[in-house]
Parts: sequence; C-alpha cells; structure tokens
Amino acid sequence: WSLTLAKARQRQRDVAGKAGGEQPDDDDAAQPLGNVDAARVVLRAKALHRRRSQQQRAAVAEVQVVRRQGLLLLLVVGAAVLVVELVEVVELVVEVVAEVEVVVVVVAAVGLVVLILQQLQDHGLQVQRVQVAMRLVRRRIGRLQSGAVEAEVQRGAQQGAPAAGAGRRGGVRALLAEAQDPHRLSRMYIGWSAWT
Repeated sequence: WSLTLAKARQRQRDVAGKAGGEQPDDDDAAQPLGNVDAARVVLRAKALHRRRSQQQRAAVAEVQVVRRQGLLLLLVVGAAVLVVELVEVVELVVEVVAEVEVVVVVVAAVGLVVLILQQLQDHGLQVQRVQVAMRLVRRRIGRLQSGAVEAEVQRGAQQGAPAAGAGRRGGVRALLAEAQDPHRLSRMYIGWSAWT
C-alpha cells in the first residue's frame, strides 16, 4: 500500500473532525499540521513500509540459505555413504582377486588366445593354418595345466602346505608365503637383506 499526500490530509481532517466534534468546511482549518508535517507522515509511513519489506526479503533469503545448507549437508552425507560403500566393494574385489590362483589366470589368457583364433577362423582366414594353431594352443593348455598342478603339489610338499586340491585359501597362503620369503626376496632385489 502507499500513502500519498492527499490521503495524509484526509486522515488529518478525520482526526481533527473527531477531536472537535464537527468537521469544518475550510481546508486550511482542517489541516492544523500543514503540508510539511503531512509530507513527513507520508515519508515516515513509506520508510516503515520499506523496512518491513526489507525484513521480509531478508527472512526469505535466510530461509533459502538454510535450505541450501541443508541440501549441501545431505549431499555431503550421501557422498560419504557412497565412498564408504565403494571402499567396501573395493575391499571385496581385492579379497576375491587374492583367492584366484595363478593357474586360472594362465588358463584364462590361453583361452583368450583360443577365442581370438576362433574369431580369425570365422572371418575366413586360412582355415587349415588356424586349425593347426588351435591344436597347438590346446596342447599347450594341457601341458600348462598339468605342469601347474604338478608344480603346486611339489611346492606344497616342500613347504608342508596342503596339496593343491585342498582349497583356494591354502593355495593363496602358499603363494603369499612364497612371495614374502626373505631369502627369495634377497635374491630378487639386491640389498634386500640390509632391511631384514
């Protein structure tokens, strides 16, 4: 709302009429305060209105800031939860990878070679050569598997560990013990014995 000079004069007339009991006809008599005082009343009312609107805007802005801070806090908490879950998933993947034996990795690599050779055969490259290569690869797979199993059994017998068929954990423990053997490390890395 806005208060103009005319409205201020009308209010002064109403106040003067109520105070005197009757309303005078003369405009100058109805305005005991004058134009300067009426203008001051108008300015004061407008200043009060401006202050109220500024206070309302400030309150709305403060509410918006609180909402933004709340959303930011929720995002930070959500991100922290996601990071914790990601760390747990990574730890699980590391545990699963640690349980995979070396033989499985070798067989998977050779199987990939076989798959590539089969794809080459499907594309029509000299069928006879591909078949010969596939036979050679299959023989190599058989040799690797039998050699790896024999090596695992021998390693287990030397270290007093259970046989290769005893389980993945036993095989993983044997591999870790071999990898952490200080005598083997001192042969692989010059100067290792200085740290042990």
